[in-house]
Amino acid sequence: MFKKDLLRIFRTLNSLGALTGTKFVYAVSKNINLLKNEVESLEKASAAKEDFVSYEKARVALAKEHAKKDDEKKEVTKGNEYVLEDKKKFDKAFEKLQKEHQKAIDNRKKQEEDYLKLLDEEVMVMGFPYKIKQDDVPKELTVQQMHGIFEIIEE
Repeated sequence: MFKKDLLRIFRTLNSLGALTGTKFVYAVSKNINLLKNEVESLEKASAAKEDFVSYEKARVALAKEHAKKDDEKKEVTKGNEYVLEDKKKFDKAFEKLQKEHQKAIDNRKKQEEDYLKLLDEEVMVMGFPYKIKQDDVPKELTVQQMHGIFEIIEE
């Protein structure tokens, strides 16, 4: 099994909190516990380093600074982006910011590439998967949820 599969299964398992059935709930909890350390390691490997977090904060601050303001002096947004007052002026300042933080940006790109390679590695977790019989799976389980945990269902 690949590490990306473990992440998918773990995320799906964590979304099943509303379902019931003693055997099913036990299997979900057991598998979450079995996968927890591996998933925490993967999350740590994907977490942005401090220098990139600093760059991101500066980037957002720059966007806020260059955003149009409404009558109450609040930044105007469209969706989750700021509406810029002067795009050319922002682009010039943003280019400067990127140059100042180029090493952090390059390191983050490398980290993301390495992480994607890491997800394609095979892994074995002792005791995983803890299987559950198909008859013990709640009827409320959706197709998407079933697909997400298919590996733990015993036919």
